[in-house]
Amino acid sequence: MLAQKPQAVRQVLPDLLRDLGPPFPAVWTHLERQHGPRDAARLFAKILGQLEMRSAAAIIPALETALVVGTPLLLALAPATRPPDLPREALPVALRDVEVGGGCAADYDTWLGGAA
Repeated sequence: MLAQKPQAVRQVLPDLLRDLGPPFPAVWTHLERQHGPRDAARLFAKILGQLEMRSAAAIIPALETALVVGTPLLLALAPATRPPDLPREALPVALRDVEVGGGCAADYDTWLGGAA
């Protein structure tokens, strides 16, 4: 219900944080400092939606890690997706022997720095 009316989060926040326990008080504090109370309520409602869809066992460690490491909280909760591996036969003949290496975001810093 709170996901549909995220501003209601602020109305029940003290009870909600008490009932949820750690790390949710720290999550709220982090969101409120970063985004202000209105947007923090909207983001917190999204986190509560994830808690409802997935287990607390999956959400709580991700939030704890994100708070320590500094990862944006909703990004930390995003499921890791990877495109499915296609069988070699599903590829056009011209592409079957093409190897694509993995990229590194730090490479862009190097390239941009060299271009400046």
